[in-house]
Amino acid sequence: MAETATQTSAGPESRTTGDVPVHIIFVEPTEAIGTVSSKGPSDQQLDEAAKQCATARPTDIVVFGGKPWHCVGKKLHEHPHVHDTHPETILTLSYDQKQKAVWWSERRFRITDIKPSPHFAQCPTPPGFEPAYRPFPVPSTEVEQSADDTTKLYVARSETPLGRAIGRYYKMEFTIEGAEKGIDPDMYCGF
Repeated sequence: MAETATQTSAGPESRTTGDVPVHIIFVEPTEAIGTVSSKGPSDQQLDEAAKQCATARPTDIVVFGGKPWHCVGKKLHEHPHVHDTHPETILTLSYDQKQKAVWWSERRFRITDIKPSPHFAQCPTPPGFEPAYRPFPVPSTEVEQSADDTTKLYVARSETPLGRAIGRYYKMEFTIEGAEKGIDPDMYCGF
């Protein structure tokens, strides 16, 4: 039987007060979950999978059945539609607070691109700012020890978003070991 979701790591060490962690969590089939069909998981499988990541933050990315999900109210909601019904699932980085995203997982992943998100209507560009193709350079993934020094982690740390990215939504494109296809969560850059 496969392992269940890894929830035992303390995550990577925070380097600044502006670090915003995003855990990429894999939920594996267990005896209770069973094998996910090519049509996707059943409601019962989603309920069982949600139990494996009950401590996930709404912005954490749950990979289950080869697709991205967000855990809200102890239930898994499919990406990207979950952003419409639960906006708290959108990773928001503040330019003024110099926030930086810290994506991490127990499995190897790589951010391959950052593009404007087609899921959201983009707001007008604030006066004096030009639209940005990327809010920051694509961060590389490094191997780090968890903050409690018990687990090897894969971590990608962003820079602070550029000022010209304020008010824009972006799609992060990932390749992740163990996922059938790429995962593409959304992010918003605010003041």
